[in-house]
Amino acid sequence: MVSNRTGSEEAHGSSVAACVVEIRARPAFPLDLSITRLWIPIVLLSMLAGCSGASALRRAVITGRVDEVRSLLAEGVDANDGAGRRTTVLYSAAYWGHWDVAAALLDAGADLEAAAQNGTRPLHAAAGENHPEVVRLLLERGADPDSRDNSGGTPLFLAAQAGHLEVVQVLLDHDAELDAVSSTKDSPMLIASWNGHPEVALLLLRHGANPTLASASGATPLYSAAYRGQLSFARALLDRGVDPNRQAEDGSTPLYIAAQTGNAEIARLLLEKGADVDTPLTSGESPLAIARTNGHDEVARLLEQKGGQVTVNTRALARAAYKKEAGACSRRAREYARSIGVQGSGGASGNLMGAMGVDSYEQSFFRNCMADKGYKLPRMSSLWFRCEEDPESCR
Repeated sequence: MVSNRTGSEEAHGSSVAACVVEIRARPAFPLDLSITRLWIPIVLLSMLAGCSGASALRRAVITGRVDEVRSLLAEGVDANDGAGRRTTVLYSAAYWGHWDVAAALLDAGADLEAAAQNGTRPLHAAAGENHPEVVRLLLERGADPDSRDNSGGTPLFLAAQAGHLEVVQVLLDHDAELDAVSSTKDSPMLIASWNGHPEVALLLLRHGANPTLASASGATPLYSAAYRGQLSFARALLDRGVDPNRQAEDGSTPLYIAAQTGNAEIARLLLEKGADVDTPLTSGESPLAIARTNGHDEVARLLEQKGGQVTVNTRALARAAYKKEAGACSRRAREYARSIGVQGSGGASGNLMGAMGVDSYEQSFFRNCMADKGYKLPRMSSLWFRCEEDPESCR
């Protein structure tokens, strides 16, 4: 449902060793480990890869040496160094959160809207990396709060996605569009909830974000709140009149999702607000059925008290039963083939004989094993997929 970004930064230096020393010399490594720890290898590798050929200005910018930046700019170094490559030096300053460096670059004529290859601009970088003061500076200097990257993401979307509450507030104070959706139709409020940031989602809701916008798969903020167990956010949505029975593309409702995940508090709230107890998936499975299947006894009892019925996806159950039986027979067939010292169906001879309509020893054993379980498989193994798709047709 959700789109994700990379925050990799292009950084350069006179040599790899010199560049690494400069970076390590900073008193605080400006990376939010709780949010971007998965991207640390990418960031470091991109830094090392670029360390061999950067300008003196970029090295000074990355490491936050504002006096050196001002001196270089006074000597006539271009404040838009990097334009036409991956990122400008202003982008670097915004990414690493160097407010004073960014201000110096802007004073020297740096382009606020110069985009990286992925379409992100300095404001995206500052918003995504949680630098509210830099975000405020860029906005006050005229940055477009609603500029989009190549995935349709705005600075507000990136900040909401990462849970940067203060940055979100700064962007809202500068009239950022609340409901600008990404290329996957995810809104800032939906992505905030889905990524586990209900406080950001609540802030956006209170500022007037549309609570009915759905993703490409039909998931709404209430759907996400039910999935993530965000009780306060779910209550706020329902208090604003959100329909508790709206279905996603697969027919699932927020109540079905609460039953699936075992969140009794969310299920109780939804029922109190008028959720239908028995709305099934398009495949036929009801909330009570999935609650029982997943062993969520508290939710199951709650649904039963409200008159819930067990309806199941019989075809899915049949497929699951076939898969279980086929797995057992396959293991036995492989053991048999090994025991008699012949090549199994995974080998060339087995594949050839299967294609010719002649079973290998292993395939023959498998067919007989499945026959004992009530399945009549076609002689040609290339047709067995039909039984996997519709087990009852092979009964």
